[in-house]
Amino acid sequence: MSSRGKKRHRVVQGATRDPQQSERQIISEDAIVLQRKNQWIQEGMKMSVQGSINVDLEEIRSALETVFDHLKKNGVTTIEIEEDYYWNVPQEDVYNPLVDPTDLDLGQLTDDWSKLQSIRTGEDPVVGYALVWASSLLRRIGELNVY
Repeated sequence: MSSRGKKRHRVVQGATRDPQQSERQIISEDAIVLQRKNQWIQEGMKMSVQGSINVDLEEIRSALETVFDHLKKNGVTTIEIEEDYYWNVPQEDVYNPLVDPTDLDLGQLTDDWSKLQSIRTGEDPVVGYALVWASSLLRRIGELNVY
């Protein structure tokens, strides 16, 4: 059985359900995750009230160039990605921490790469949505390269 299928437990100081039990009681990790999620949601609600951020496109381009230069300096010029499919949270759910996403769908890295290549060669027109396709590839590349 994989570690995903196993219930993990954690010992927590001071948690008691039964007065006859000692101060140390095992609480399921799911309960801890739920507690952290609720805390994060409360903090997220405070953050959403604070406003938005402005992203300067030249600054983000410069930051990405710095990262690509770093990878190249470390000998990374081509990256083999063995995985193809990934879980995608639909746009209407991805930025709403108050609701658990229910309609996950599948994305495909080979499709994302193909679309970007078609734009690069001029076969397809340039569209801003291409950044979404690039983001899925960049995420996986980042996960594989922790230099």
